[in-house]
Amino acid sequence: MSSHISILTTPASNARRSGGAAIVEFALVLPILLVVLVGVIDFGFMVYDKAMVTNAAREAARAGIVLRNPRLTKAEVEAVATNFCQNKMISLGASNACAVTAVVPGEIKSQAVVPFSASATELDKTLLKVSVEYTYHGPIESVIGVLGVLGIAASLDLGTMRSTAVMKYE
Repeated sequence: MSSHISILTTPASNARRSGGAAIVEFALVLPILLVVLVGVIDFGFMVYDKAMVTNAAREAARAGIVLRNPRLTKAEVEAVATNFCQNKMISLGASNACAVTAVVPGEIKSQAVVPFSASATELDKTLLKVSVEYTYHGPIESVIGVLGVLGIAASLDLGTMRSTAVMKYE
């Protein structure tokens, strides 16, 4: 007869072994989960800032077309959009400066469909165009840089947001 030695395992030793495996698995998955979480939050900030760029252009155009005497100058219209950007953007420590360009009546060369009752030059004299551009710099850029994909992301111009509002003078 051969003697057979069996190793007895107790529930306590099984729990210790599976607990150690869970810690290792958690350590492997945690960085990926954090990158995804930061990416989702950063994407939310980007969407918010895009909405604020659109609102800055709209607010500046609206301020410029409202009937008042004298009308706002080009510099004053641009200041409205710039102030809106400085006060509303989520910049996370980076610059929240927007590049603002206002085109006052007479400078716009209309590409819109012109009503048959008005010529293109008549329409140009009643329009105010405000363009706002903003470059978002968020934490996800650092993660992309660590992964070595920054060259591709920079060529795609992912963080640049633009909006243009064209309104007719009252």
